[in-house]
Amino acid sequence: MPKAKCTDWKHVNVVADTGTDTGDQKAGVTRMQCIYCDKSFAGGVSRIRAHLLGTSAMIKCSKVPPEVIDSITKENEKRAEVNLLWTAKRAIDKVTKVTMPAHVSDGPQPGSSQQSLTQVTIQHSFNATSKQLADAAVARLFYGCGIPFAVVEAQYFKDALIAVTKCGAGYKPPSRVAISTTLLDNEVCSTEAKLSEFKTQVSVTGGTLVSDGWTNVQSRPIINCLLVSGDGAMFLDAIDTSGETKDANFIANELERNINAVGAENVVQVITDSASNCLGARSILEQRFKHIVFSPCAAHCLDLLLEDIGKLPWASSVIARGRAVVKFITNHHKSLAVFRQHSSLELLKPGETRFASQFIMLQRLHDCKDAMQETIVDREYKKWLSSLKTMAVAKPVTDTVLDQSFWESVEDMITCCEPIISMLRLADGNVPCVGKMYWKIYQIDVGLQNSSLEMTRKNQMRTFLNNRWKMLHTDLHSAGFVLDPEYRQFLQHENAEVVSGFHQMVERVHANDVSAQVRAIQQHASYRAGHGLFARPVAMAAAKEMAPYRWWMAFGAHVPDLQRVAIRVLSQVPSAAACERNWSTFDFFHTKKRNRLKCKKVS
Repeated sequence: MPKAKCTDWKHVNVVADTGTDTGDQKAGVTRMQCIYCDKSFAGGVSRIRAHLLGTSAMIKCSKVPPEVIDSITKENEKRAEVNLLWTAKRAIDKVTKVTMPAHVSDGPQPGSSQQSLTQVTIQHSFNATSKQLADAAVARLFYGCGIPFAVVEAQYFKDALIAVTKCGAGYKPPSRVAISTTLLDNEVCSTEAKLSEFKTQVSVTGGTLVSDGWTNVQSRPIINCLLVSGDGAMFLDAIDTSGETKDANFIANELERNINAVGAENVVQVITDSASNCLGARSILEQRFKHIVFSPCAAHCLDLLLEDIGKLPWASSVIARGRAVVKFITNHHKSLAVFRQHSSLELLKPGETRFASQFIMLQRLHDCKDAMQETIVDREYKKWLSSLKTMAVAKPVTDTVLDQSFWESVEDMITCCEPIISMLRLADGNVPCVGKMYWKIYQIDVGLQNSSLEMTRKNQMRTFLNNRWKMLHTDLHSAGFVLDPEYRQFLQHENAEVVSGFHQMVERVHANDVSAQVRAIQQHASYRAGHGLFARPVAMAAAKEMAPYRWWMAFGAHVPDLQRVAIRVLSQVPSAAACERNWSTFDFFHTKKRNRLKCKKVS
């Protein structure tokens, strides 16, 4: 039965209060009826209050008098104050834990059993104080040394604290000399041991040696080399070329040294810059390593293609006008503030090193077209514009934004260049996608043929596309197109260039083994016909879901000679993007504050 002292029960009539299970009524369930709205419900005091006051889980009583609501609300506030006092008392008791006789105790909290309180030990008090001091010292380290706060969540930081705790209070940190010499050498050895698994996998898949140049904070010219495969990238070496004549022979010798360091048999492709000395180095190395494919960077070639398009008179005019609009809006606080009132997107400024950013700028500008036009006609913007001294600069911006022909030209640029930018993003990633390059270029060419551009503009862009494809294309792209399971049903055998490239890669992979070359060609017919494991529904479904080289690992066991060719071809990346990411890592270590580090120490 409800407690007599609780006043909340006067607002309901108890309909049923069962102490035992009666079949249709569970034991211990009290059913009641509101005296104001006659609604029946089951529960206790909490349900009564929820019904009268209303909650997210229960609809408020529609007929309860206002004075009843005020009374219950005041009682709830008093109850909350009492609970707060008891919470504070428990917190104080937990800290002091003073043992008290039963007759001295203030009595138990309502609804709880009486508990004896014990005094905390001196050691426990010291531990609590030590924790606060340790936290303060760690925080002070972050503040004083300018360490990003996110470091506190890094696993290396947590591991370091655990290791220091195990050493005890007598631990002394290593000196700066030990960190820069002995401990660094030990960590290098540990890292090399962890890379042994990567090297083992590279012996199966083969890898791409990528190289690129850079100038560090000391203005030293650096050339780095990395080995990239489907499982990631492994840093090999960084060469300080200060005082060296960086001609074709010098670069060829440095690349050859790194090729031999990882094993020539493990290198399928070498990607370098397209500068004249790098082109000469490729020609030299092609004579020394017949089985290796020497390629330009696909991302660089595609960026040059966009640059070619951007130099066309009609395209350069659109880019210049779009850049002027973005520059004016973003360089003035007032215009930018008005623009942000109309748009949830931010305008993007073009980058200095990648011409593709010019087209990305136009694409974002087109996405903000409505917001831009609303900004131009905004009363607040016009008022600010009238007080602007440089009206001559603002007028062309207004004319451009309100010019429909400008926006039509922007749409034409986006339609034609978006597939190129999409392919550039694919090539600039870490995913092995050399098998996708041939078909992507073909799709771009078909898209230009079917576009609504004027014939003259269309022919100009197609000419640029074909020229850059000739610069980029290698046998690796043809073989990748033939062996990519996503394109298995395509008619690659009707394209002489594609078939020739495939045969060349078979000869490179199975060098000096004619019988293996013949078997690989024969097994290709089985692959094309979909025999064996290739006929399984799961193989067909996985062709678009799995990485191509992993697909061959899973389903190519019954054609081992062709499988080896496919894995070594499809595991390669088409660009030297890993080098640029490595420069970001260099910047992390070699900053203006740490500019005395030599190239070898940073490596």
